[in-house]
Amino acid sequence: EVMNSGVWIPKYKEFNGYWVRSISETQDGAIFITTDKGLFKSTDLGKNWKMVHADEQVMSIVEVDGVMLGSAFKGLLRSTDKGEHWNYVLTDSGSIRKIGLIDGHFYAITNGVGEWNKIMSDTDGMANSLLISKDKGLTWQNMDKNLAAGRFVYDLTKRPPVQFINDI
Repeated sequence: EVMNSGVWIPKYKEFNGYWVRSISETQDGAIFITTDKGLFKSTDLGKNWKMVHADEQVMSIVEVDGVMLGSAFKGLLRSTDKGEHWNYVLTDSGSIRKIGLIDGHFYAITNGVGEWNKIMSDTDGMANSLLISKDKGLTWQNMDKNLAAGRFVYDLTKRPPVQFINDI
């Protein structure tokens, strides 16, 4: 914003033509911007940007203890080198719509698997899945086996009871 005028001007011209999805700062001060076409990183407070994952929409990233996860259309991205390189660790559950932390463990909400037109017309409820990882994103377990099917859920508005998490 220009001096409390209510007028906003673009600061980062590198992102013209991109839809910015989220902005995150890591524990070591790096800044990540997720977009409809990839993931960008800056280590100098936004003066310079480097694309670290390309050609796919990334919705959000989460970091804990040096491990970063990114939610993407092709699955879940994982990095252990401060976001310089990304590998897929979860691709058989459809696109990952949301990731976050519960009691220090990663969780992921998936869109489910299938063709979009079939998912949209599926009256049986092509359900999202709610997954949790207790090993920093290497393996995943379903958290939702006793929950009613939900379609197109993108966020957890209430924290599940700790007992529920511990029962997994």
